Amino acid sequence: MVTDESLDLLFSPSKWTKRAVPDVIKLHIDVVTQASKYARKNIPCELNVAYGYAEKEKLDIYGTDLPPDAPIFVYIHGGYWQQLDKDISAYLVESFHRKDIKVIVIGYTLCPNCTLKEIVQEIRNAYVKCLEYAKKCGSKGIYVGGHSAGGHLTASLFQEFFCSMPEVDQHYLKGVVCISGVYDLVPIVRTYVNDALGLTEELAKELSPLHQSIRANKTIHFLVLIGQHESPAFHEQSTSFYQKLVESGYNAELVEIKDVDHFTIVENLNDTNSKIFTLITNAIEKNTLI
Repeated sequence: MVTDESLDLLFSPSKWTKRAVPDVIKLHIDVVTQASKYARKNIPCELNVAYGYAEKEKLDIYGTDLPPDAPIFVYIHGGYWQQLDKDISAYLVESFHRKDIKVIVIGYTLCPNCTLKEIVQEIRNAYVKCLEYAKKCGSKGIYVGGHSAGGHLTASLFQEFFCSMPEVDQHYLKGVVCISGVYDLVPIVRTYVNDALGLTEELAKELSPLHQSIRANKTIHFLVLIGQHESPAFHEQSTSFYQKLVESGYNAELVEIKDVDHFTIVENLNDTNSKIFTLITNAIEKNTLI
């Protein structure tokens, strides 16, 4: 398929940073890898908990030393559904641990080794595993969030899947955080990103939260975050998703984080003084009644 160069640019986050760095993506991977290594070494954890049978269907639970009823933040990494993994996506763990919040980082199979539709199902299965853990521990509640492609996968929980769960299980989820996400996949079809995904326009619509009904408990708090130095396309995606949430009657906030790009916005999750850390942890504390 011939791609659209203008769309390629709009969906290339590294092209929109204001930092004078020759390789923004390499720097990002270096930063998150080091922070994740620190967490794995220093924060009590249970690694590689299987939630399915595929090699990548595993999750890591951090903060196993915290009180059993500690709130849980479930995190889904980005990478355009084809890069990164859970092992280098624990960069938020150390800072959240200081606030007595457990973190579960979900791993999943990457394209082209599976389809995007299969990834969506893997994340649903992973969420069920996280819910089982929360119930077993007597957790005060779950927040689930993701970055970029992980923002899409987070939002995709709230189609027919979430409301198919028993009501008592639905109430364990207190809030949702979507960070710099992609909620309309149709433009992606005509970009380089789709080389590994193989989406048709019809399938892209089926897998797009913006093209599907949002179905969730009305008490759930949705936090939609976007960095100041993101492309117009990413800003539009977040604004449109927020508007859909509000029009559908959900409790939602849209916040633009100043002075950050697509990468530093989540790198700052490891900084207890950052705006994004404060927003998320304050929301967790408020909505899980710590």
